[in-house]
Amino acid sequence: MVDHELVDIQEDAKTCLVLCSRVLSIISIKEIETQLSLGRRPIISNWLDYIPSTRYKEPCELLHLCRITIRAQLLTNNMLPNGIFSLLIPVRLQNYLNLES
Repeated sequence: MVDHELVDIQEDAKTCLVLCSRVLSIISIKEIETQLSLGRRPIISNWLDYIPSTRYKEPCELLHLCRITIRAQLLTNNMLPNGIFSLLIPVRLQNYLNLES
């Protein structure tokens, strides 16, 4: 593998971790650490830096739980992601629901 390909994969992995932390209420760090103890190597060495502590420690913040609930309701009604922008809420909240922040 060429170095720039590895860098691309690492950047994609970072993006994936960030997005996963925006849609999941809990990420099991214990399961990841178990895999590491079995000799698996992470794609990025500082992977924990990309997961907010509120995703593996309790309690999860209410704002994030609301995002998950609203997105689940939109998904149930086949309105995700486009339905986010039809909600009569400020653009900043629309962007938050759309995982932009």
